[in-house]
Amino acid sequence: MFSSDVSNQCAFNPVCNAGAAYLKSGRGTSFSRWSSYALDVYAKYIDAAQAAVTDLHSGTVTSALLGECLQAKSTVGAEVVIANCGSGGTIQQWIVSGGKLRSGSLCAVISSTSATSPGIVLRRCAAQKIQQWSVTGRFELRNMGDGKCLTDPGNSLTAGTQVNVTSCTNAKNQTWWLP
Repeated sequence: MFSSDVSNQCAFNPVCNAGAAYLKSGRGTSFSRWSSYALDVYAKYIDAAQAAVTDLHSGTVTSALLGECLQAKSTVGAEVVIANCGSGGTIQQWIVSGGKLRSGSLCAVISSTSATSPGIVLRRCAAQKIQQWSVTGRFELRNMGDGKCLTDPGNSLTAGTQVNVTSCTNAKNQTWWLP
């Protein structure tokens, strides 16, 4: 299926295989090389795949901006940043439960309630509104502490850019698909 730059070990590992396929497809923009796509033989699997994805409570948080995901090292104070999907392994895995966005045992939180566009960092999970997130509008993640939405500042698409919260505008850089 893949060229020689993908090892057999990766090809038979579901997470590695999916990451390699994603990169080979031009980060999800070109499936033209795959006969199963061209011949519609994949179509019979769509309902089952969608049902499996709908039941997920952990995985990547993906931006509507092509191929970008949230990433953070699971350490207190770590910045939540933009990264190329599939490049971060476990540091791109998030758990969504109880209105919280968790990376390991830590939660995504706004760094300040007084700043205009505060950055997002990881802190120990607690019963605080600044750690509560709700999905609103067009898949926006609204912080319950200040009412602002998770944003990729300037539509950056630049790996390592810290995400922040700004006024909700239904913009593409505020659209996030949860696991």
